[in-house]
Amino acid sequence: GIYQGMNEAIDYAQGKYLCFLNCGDYFVDKNVLENIHKTAVENETAGIVLGDYSRKGVKITQPSKITGFSLYRNALCHQTMFIKKEMFEKHGKYDTTFKMCADWNHTVTCFKAGEQFVHSDTVVCDYLGGGASKKKTGSDIVVKELERIRNEKFSDKERKKYNLMIKL
Repeated sequence: GIYQGMNEAIDYAQGKYLCFLNCGDYFVDKNVLENIHKTAVENETAGIVLGDYSRKGVKITQPSKITGFSLYRNALCHQTMFIKKEMFEKHGKYDTTFKMCADWNHTVTCFKAGEQFVHSDTVVCDYLGGGASKKKTGSDIVVKELERIRNEKFSDKERKKYNLMIKL
């Protein structure tokens, strides 16, 4: 599966930060890694450095401040996330019981554990989209997995509050 492959890559990776690009995605220019590195050095306590992305030439800005509500409402684009390898050592690798949302589950786990997220204004990648999670069978799985993550990671009080906020 997708996440089993990513977990195997984690085992082999020797860098301090890991970033997973999917098939068809690519760094937008030669300065991406330099810009992310600068942000990481300036914020060395951050477990995750994330940037923005483009899709069909349109810039998509990720939240500059990660909150419980922002993670409850939307998953972050994992292709823009540079995750310290130690986050996988501290919080486990991707849970392969999730077929489509293990990255979101891991992100929420890190957030709930108090890990620091830092946003860089860098546009990291051009995101192709249209992968397995966007196909009919995949989107059905996503709905079920999102519900599972919300139920497992967020308290009843948080879910009620965030659902009310979404309706407003």
